[in-house]
Amino acid sequence: MKTLKKLLIFIIVSTSLFYIVKYNSFKSDLIVLPKTISSKHLMPKTQIEKDDELKNRFLAHQKKYPVLFKTFLENTNEKEMSYQIIKNFINDFYKYYPDYFKSGINIYDIGCGTGEFSASIVDVFKNILPDRASNITFGGIDIQESFVISTIDLVQQKGVTKTNVKVGNFIDDPIDSKLIKSASFVIASHFAYVFKDMDQFISKVETLLQKNGIAIFIHSSNKPIDNIRQKFKKFLKNARIDNTIEKIHNSLAKSGLTYYNFEFSPVVKFPNLNDKDWDRLQNIEYGKFNTDYSYFSRKTLKAKNLIEFFIADLLEAFNNEERNAILKEFKAVLKFYNNIIPITNSIQIVCSRDSNLMIKNFILNLSNYRTQDTIKVS
Repeated sequence: MKTLKKLLIFIIVSTSLFYIVKYNSFKSDLIVLPKTISSKHLMPKTQIEKDDELKNRFLAHQKKYPVLFKTFLENTNEKEMSYQIIKNFINDFYKYYPDYFKSGINIYDIGCGTGEFSASIVDVFKNILPDRASNITFGGIDIQESFVISTIDLVQQKGVTKTNVKVGNFIDDPIDSKLIKSASFVIASHFAYVFKDMDQFISKVETLLQKNGIAIFIHSSNKPIDNIRQKFKKFLKNARIDNTIEKIHNSLAKSGLTYYNFEFSPVVKFPNLNDKDWDRLQNIEYGKFNTDYSYFSRKTLKAKNLIEFFIADLLEAFNNEERNAILKEFKAVLKFYNNIIPITNSIQIVCSRDSNLMIKNFILNLSNYRTQDTIKVS
């Protein structure tokens, strides 16, 4: 009996030891994950996670856009050339049709930006209106609250008290019924890019125009940069790469509206980066949208802002392979153009469908007026 009992104990202990050894052997073959990596990171991203990532990427770009836009304006002569064309047009129009201005001017700026351009146009109207700023009403819209605040401030500094500039999305938001056929002058500067449907964009702008109203579209096409955007379109989630100047012409021609097109060639100047500067841009960390780049030189930070302005995305949004490929193309383009990138700009001056024959003839024959001279500016 004792012998049998000892035998049973021996079998139980032996079996237990066998499974303990077997378990430890199996355990040693497992890949031990670092504590900082959770199992969810090893799983493919769900559609919800992808959508959240894209949304965060878009919001990060929108938050930084005022800085990117400011950097662009500081390094191009595009704004001055556009302003000169529009200033000459308004003065020519006044000499041709002074009665048009007697009842005052209602300006509406779509995507008003920082308001500097808006304020400069207000100045032009102030110089020709009999009662100056009191005869000007200014309205506008922009998705950036900081831009709206800045625009209101700058326009009011010009003495305009009747302002109605709001934060909103001109693409998706319905037009306020009070704005329909309310504007004598509509400005849409560098805004057409964001519309998926160019015909819809022109139709929506037309809705704002009162009888004999004038719309001014400002658009640029940067062929070297457009080529980069086209090449990397699968990476670039925010940039529209198909809204070219030609597409605007086609939509305007199809609309039957009377318009005149100006084309001119400003430039944007990039800083001259050395290899160390390019290395810093290439080593930006993926997804770190709130990184403080105070350790960057001023020229490196300026180049980063300009690149991000043109691709409509932040460099942090790309993985190393994507970012390095984009930067390699920019580096080659800047070397070819000696850091001065040419831009093809166009301004379309459009009159409302119900404009009188006098205004339509004036628009069609703008080549005979001083407005045309500005194209020779370089």
